[in-house]
Amino acid sequence: MKDKRFEPIAKTSRKLNRIGTKKAMKDALFNILLVCLVAGCIYLLMKEGLKRHEQMECYQWQHYTETIPEFYLMGWQKAQCQHYEIEIKLK
Repeated sequence: MKDKRFEPIAKTSRKLNRIGTKKAMKDALFNILLVCLVAGCIYLLMKEGLKRHEQMECYQWQHYTETIPEFYLMGWQKAQCQHYEIEIKLK
């Protein structure tokens, strides 16, 4: 026979357990979304930073061709500058 004195405690305990599980699931989902958001922001910032660095290199090589008479470009340097539509005229 069950003791009826403990029945309200058992119901409350089950209810709290369900609430705790729902909260834990919400917290886990929030943490996953937060990590994805931060990772996406880092990716976009790194991509933009790399683009700007490559453009800066092209402008630097452009300056070298004007100031250093013996300066020459490798094939990959020329392709990189053509990608950003930066024209480098060799003398």
